[in-house]
Amino acid sequence: MGCNGQSFADKQKHIMNIPAYSSTDQETIFTIEDSSIFGKKAISNFYYHDSLWIGTPFVINKKVTKLIISRPTLICQANQNQTFYLVYPGEHLKIKIIKNNEIIFTVDSNKQRNNELIFFKKLVDNYGRLYNFFPNKTYTSKVENIWSIKKSEIFINDLKRLRINFLDSFAKTSSISSDFSKLALNTIESAAFKDSLMLYWSNKELLIGENLYNNFIDQKMETIKNIEFQPYPVYQDAVLSLLSIRTTPYLSYEPKSQSDFINRFNAIEKEFDGILKEFLLANTIVSSRNLGITIPPDYIKRFEQQSRDKFYRVAVIESLNSIKKVIPVLDFDKLMSADGNTTVNIKDLISKNKGKVVVFDFWASWCLPCREEFPASKRLKSYFNKDDVVFIYLSEDKDIGKWKKGIQEEDLDTDENFVFLDADKSTFRKKFNITTIPRYIVLNKDGLVVNSDAPRPSDPQLFVIIKKYLKK
Repeated sequence: MGCNGQSFADKQKHIMNIPAYSSTDQETIFTIEDSSIFGKKAISNFYYHDSLWIGTPFVINKKVTKLIISRPTLICQANQNQTFYLVYPGEHLKIKIIKNNEIIFTVDSNKQRNNELIFFKKLVDNYGRLYNFFPNKTYTSKVENIWSIKKSEIFINDLKRLRINFLDSFAKTSSISSDFSKLALNTIESAAFKDSLMLYWSNKELLIGENLYNNFIDQKMETIKNIEFQPYPVYQDAVLSLLSIRTTPYLSYEPKSQSDFINRFNAIEKEFDGILKEFLLANTIVSSRNLGITIPPDYIKRFEQQSRDKFYRVAVIESLNSIKKVIPVLDFDKLMSADGNTTVNIKDLISKNKGKVVVFDFWASWCLPCREEFPASKRLKSYFNKDDVVFIYLSEDKDIGKWKKGIQEEDLDTDENFVFLDADKSTFRKKFNITTIPRYIVLNKDGLVVNSDAPRPSDPQLFVIIKKYLKK
């Protein structure tokens, strides 16, 4: 603590000003130093989100990998720990791959950057992973009574304090920039916020029974306004989750219908202001547009009247002006079955399963949130007759061996598992804007897509959707 009683992290709260965008794309270069590891464990999977929360996966699986970015970007390794690394446009990073396929990034002759690149790994090693897509931690799970919710909240707040203290200590002994310190603080605060929000979500019925749920969510609406806006994934995740819970009966980062869009847009106008408001409005319009939801013209006018930020304004205009290309018959989405010998395409799978409700589950062996949904998926399958409902698992793995190992480890039915032979060129993925996984798509008995971004199996709403289309 400083002489005025403020921690190092607290002092950084009004220093950082990393822009949401830049006008210049640059190559960030990743170089693996030890080429002898190729063919063993050199494949490392990452993903990142842009300023509009559009997710993009990328793989480091060769000696030199290039990533085109236009702003400082928090990339996340898609492994058990979900570790973050802040990288900059035009930066050249060297990579060492250590045990369990974990990674150490370094920048030559830049001690401060090397400290920043190791910070989140050390934080996660000490206090567990920060980032979770769904309520899957012990302290965010369903409990029996209000007292247990309070105990979990105490744990979440204590964990936040420990992480902030770690940041303070790290900053005192290892040089880091004020910008990075503020980003780290925002990430820690946002992670605690999301954990608390997921605790409420997991215990929604209990809280509603005690007439507390709406009050708790109202408090979260006020709390998020005190966590300064930053265009980075943990903060974006937290605020989008809150907005979904506030405006819909389910948890989803994107609107699922025009009524969802209207409810979300109206809530944003009422509850938020400044750059956070612009981000949420732009995200709502662009994500709705990408999902084929019709946006009423008067809502576009309302956005234009309120928009002041150049990036978000341009992003919305480009999205609205884009012409959706007609997607050809899906004969070119080549898939390989789990037997390793048979190739099919999505069109054939759809035709084969007409007369059934089909749930497509997009996943990969390296995607921890995908795999965490499998127990719920199996429970959901058990409710239905296999002649009525089929789950088809479509993997984006590039390493076939790891895909097959994942199927075996998760005890999945091999008859329902397929891998894209070239996921990057899939017309089906492009048509439905599948940029992040897990992702779920529901088809009715006629083989038509009726929900292109369905809830996760752990969300009871997916059961409701399946039941709805079984009756039709």
